[in-house]
Amino acid sequence: MSNPGTKLRLFIVFQWVCYIIFFSALLTVFFGEPEKERLAVVENVVSTTRLPVPIYNILNLCIALSFVVSSIGLLFFGRWARPTYLVSVLLFLGLVGFFGPIPQFPPNMPRWIVMLGGFGSISIGIIISLVYFSDVRDLFKKRTRSPSNSDENG
Repeated sequence: MSNPGTKLRLFIVFQWVCYIIFFSALLTVFFGEPEKERLAVVENVVSTTRLPVPIYNILNLCIALSFVVSSIGLLFFGRWARPTYLVSVLLFLGLVGFFGPIPQFPPNMPRWIVMLGGFGSISIGIIISLVYFSDVRDLFKKRTRSPSNSDENG
């Protein structure tokens, strides 16, 4: 695995596999609870959020979309994807301060699923370090067309 682009792509895929399994399991457990307990969790999160709920939801959605789009851009070494990915992670970390108390995971949530969420978070740091501080960063430099590939020659 000497190709640096392959390393980056593997970590991005690993990150998404971890997050997809984690969030689908979290939703399954959440919707498996009785409705009264579900509503209590939602009410607790909404009542402790330090931003107006519509603004909080819009910010969360925009940050999540920019994270997803920039992850896809990183797979194809888009120059715009590096700063977009970093900014979306930093904005999410800044938004965490407005969340209020976050309840622990449900007791019936398997611990290996919680561990996958942690691995997904760790992979964010690995991806940022790869795209900014390793030889992978060279793959994001502007590519120029060589004269042999231009349409003028043929």
